[in-house]
Amino acid sequence: MVDKTSPEWLNCTCPICGKRFHLKKYSVEKTKNQNCCSKECSREFRRTLMAGENNHQYGLKGDKNASWKSDRYINHYGYWKIRCLDHPFRDKQDFVLEHRLVAEQYLLNDENSVEIDGKRYLSPNYVVHHIDFNRLNNEVDNLVVMTKAEHQSLHTRLNPQLTDATTGMYVRNQDVLKAKKTTPTATLPTKATEGSAGWDLFVDTEEPVTIEAHSTKMFDTHIAMSIPRGYCGLIFARSGISTKRYLRPSTCVSVIDADYRGSVGLPMHNDSDYPQVVQPHERVAQLVLAPVIPVEVELVDSLDETDRGENGFGSTGI
Repeated sequence: MVDKTSPEWLNCTCPICGKRFHLKKYSVEKTKNQNCCSKECSREFRRTLMAGENNHQYGLKGDKNASWKSDRYINHYGYWKIRCLDHPFRDKQDFVLEHRLVAEQYLLNDENSVEIDGKRYLSPNYVVHHIDFNRLNNEVDNLVVMTKAEHQSLHTRLNPQLTDATTGMYVRNQDVLKAKKTTPTATLPTKATEGSAGWDLFVDTEEPVTIEAHSTKMFDTHIAMSIPRGYCGLIFARSGISTKRYLRPSTCVSVIDADYRGSVGLPMHNDSDYPQVVQPHERVAQLVLAPVIPVEVELVDSLDETDRGENGFGSTGI
């Protein structure tokens, strides 16, 4: 019988608390003796190991960093942001609002700019207004530079209902996803974490529901929504339930228009070879809001030529 208190059995030492413990030889060799006795010690060890210059990605910016994804993205307010590593007013992730960069290129003057290291930038005391209120339209003809007070006054005049009746102060117009329960038992969409992109959607059932193998069953959230103007709602699968139980929306992606006011349905498909059970009020999908770019269809006699032309499916390779 193995003596689990012997030095031969206790083959690891925790680098945080010094406690001796046992691991299989394979695990010791795989982790190069960087083993801890508990999750708490492991978190503290990683925090120390990865801090500052100890981090193998320390000082690496942009596409040189393994966590790099893109130099351009739309933030949660619906504005384009551009990565600018040398911009003095960049955020913590080294991004700057694109409409401010356009203004710095075409709309600067002595009053609205500041000079830093011999180069002029848009002063933080000035804002850039989108004339057509389309936050994604950063053409220079659509942008106007003004002071914060002028910008607030403009929106107050254009939106008198946003002015507080008591103080007369302008109330910032924030995008709000309004939701209404159509049954008392419905569950409002929720976000799992502060940084989650999507709201979890819940079925409104009182009993477990079985979805047979390779079949679809319709569920209802009994939630109606008013999606903010300029956005649409996209319903996606949740990664956990789709990879572990092979349950996903049968449409793959569903689109909810901003003017739809009915209850949101969830047709769920079982991709597995076995019946799957959806529990009462279980979260089975997620809703993500996406900006909708307003464009018009124009009838023309010809289109601009490209290298690809009319070549369709498979023309660029398999």
